Amino acid sequence: MKVLIVDDEVIARIGLINAIDWKANGYYIIGEAADAQSAKKLARMYNPDIVIVDIVMPDGNGLDLIQSLKREIPLGKFIIISCMDDKEYYKRALELGVEGYINKATFHEQQLLEVLKKVSKSIAKDRVVEESYDESYHINHFAILSSFLNLAIRSGGYTRLQICEKFKSFDMDLTEPFCMLVISTNALADDTREYIEQSASVVCYDIVQSMGKGFVFRNERRQLLAILSGGILNEEYLNTLCRRIQTTFKQYFGIVPPIGVSETLNDFGRLKDAYRMAREALKMHFFSQQVRYRYRAGPPVGPLPAQTRQVMEQLMRVSLEDDPQAVRALLQALCRSILQQKYYDVPACQNLFLSFLYHLYRLRPGGPGAADEAGFHDGTPTAVITESDTLQQLAANTEKVFSRLRQEHVRHGAKKDYLIQQIEDYVGRHIQERIRVEDIAAAVHLSPAYLGRVYKKTTGANLHAYISRQKIQFSKQLLEKQDVNAVAEALEFSSTSYYISQFKQHEGITPKQYQTGLAARGPAKP
Repeated sequence: MKVLIVDDEVIARIGLINAIDWKANGYYIIGEAADAQSAKKLARMYNPDIVIVDIVMPDGNGLDLIQSLKREIPLGKFIIISCMDDKEYYKRALELGVEGYINKATFHEQQLLEVLKKVSKSIAKDRVVEESYDESYHINHFAILSSFLNLAIRSGGYTRLQICEKFKSFDMDLTEPFCMLVISTNALADDTREYIEQSASVVCYDIVQSMGKGFVFRNERRQLLAILSGGILNEEYLNTLCRRIQTTFKQYFGIVPPIGVSETLNDFGRLKDAYRMAREALKMHFFSQQVRYRYRAGPPVGPLPAQTRQVMEQLMRVSLEDDPQAVRALLQALCRSILQQKYYDVPACQNLFLSFLYHLYRLRPGGPGAADEAGFHDGTPTAVITESDTLQQLAANTEKVFSRLRQEHVRHGAKKDYLIQQIEDYVGRHIQERIRVEDIAAAVHLSPAYLGRVYKKTTGANLHAYISRQKIQFSKQLLEKQDVNAVAEALEFSSTSYYISQFKQHEGITPKQYQTGLAARGPAKP
């Protein structure tokens, strides 16, 4: 396979080239480039299968270059190499379809080979789709066309003419304009999904064909995709078609699938855009109880509304001793604020609930890593998110987690808040060190300010005062054998005078007077 390396650092390029025996592993480096312009030129000349791109470039960034190169080599695969650790870069890289990542600072021969092997498998899979139409036509007509359309949607690299020719070669009388449906099969049981999805796609295809022209196929996202073709794509037709699909699915498979509908487009070269629109429309099912959603372009969702933020602040103060009804009311208030403000950002809303769930798991008896009793697969907050298809379902599942964690709390007879126990254990283990609230907060994964408020609310005492009191009590043991200066140093007080002042504040006498009293009492009796 042909490989192009793009990195402005000569040493980095040399390091990659010498890292493995490329030829022995089935790869051939067709060139190396130090900037975007050189990379584009080499890509046009040699059409590489794999491009390894540094994120930081002298004339832009590697992700912009990848976006540009995808127009030159639509079926090319991309690996990014960088020493940066930026979530925004990774998020955009995933959106661009980047299939591998190598860390400059830590990469080694085996890691490079593993990433190349993974990308090579993806290329081989695509080539089977691209090159096997003629010979496999009579074996699996529908499966081959389905694979091609999935590849066209993923890559976005086929022109209108190429796609029309493929339709024609498969005797598909599909014409523009067209629109796309995305039909969610998420409600199907996992153990029967493969069989039922196949049957469902056949049933759906029959319905589409009986009402007009189109083609139905499956993807890997628990979805059926339908391309509807021709000039009758009005609201009445779409409503009737979706209703028939949903009624039939209810009758045969026991589910009413939500359906996302794209805009009507006039260019088959925009299959990828049609899929994006239909998928965006389908996301509204998270917020609404409807079953058909038409894509409507609009402004991006703004920042988190103030009302929603206020409810979240209240939720983040919840403890496992709070009234379940009050927690339910807060969760419903969170849902109402999201819907009233039309804050239709699915990942952002999921992250709100995820933050609250992590807060609850930190408070559970035994801490976040305790054996799960919450009843959601692997017991992690993330599992609760993936099990919830709608906002109301997510709120209900979150409420169940709170109730079960609260029951754990009661069963463990937690007379003392677990967080307080964590704090006291930390102080006990580090009593002979300098103890800062910031260090305790880091150990229990909370902010110092919040930790101080919780301790004050639960115990009625100041956390700094508790630490000081424990150190003074422990110092009494040391004073039996060491002088005052040595004790102050051993317990890492800032100075001996500060230790003396703290001791007197707590005990009413100085450390020296305490030692004098010990001497007067004499040695303890055995």
